[in-house]
Amino acid sequence: MYQSNNNDEIVKLYYEEIAGDYDSSRFNNSYGRYIDTQEREILSQWLANYKDKTVLDLACGSGRFLNFATDGLDVSGNMLQIANNKYPDKNLILASADNIPVEPNSYDVVFCLHLFRHLSKEKIQSIVNECHRILRPNGILIFDIPSALRRKLISYKPES
Repeated sequence: MYQSNNNDEIVKLYYEEIAGDYDSSRFNNSYGRYIDTQEREILSQWLANYKDKTVLDLACGSGRFLNFATDGLDVSGNMLQIANNKYPDKNLILASADNIPVEPNSYDVVFCLHLFRHLSKEKIQSIVNECHRILRPNGILIFDIPSALRRKLISYKPES
């Protein structure tokens, strides 16, 4: 629905509005369960050696993947309230992904799923730079960007 040319505030307001039914509307159908299963398998494999490390779920939303992380960050306060209800023991940060209020070299891993598709190349670069700042030496950054192949497989038709 939101393309890369939309501004940050529109995306934030959208997620503030849909926070209450985000999980059920996205993941209580066969395609949503399939994507959730695939993403969990990938994170389980890639993060297997980082169980005792600091891991940030960047743009954690409702906390779907917080079981893989020590901390979560999101720009939507409504999403973070839901995440906090699921994971009250996690450190949750209300902030923009390109201005993360932590010290440099704070994390061993940062993962970010389903964020970059909303953003311009410039904003993505700003977030990648911020991740570089907060990652420890040899830290890893995991992210996704929908590809033309994925869009073709799901018969994606852009609205504009």
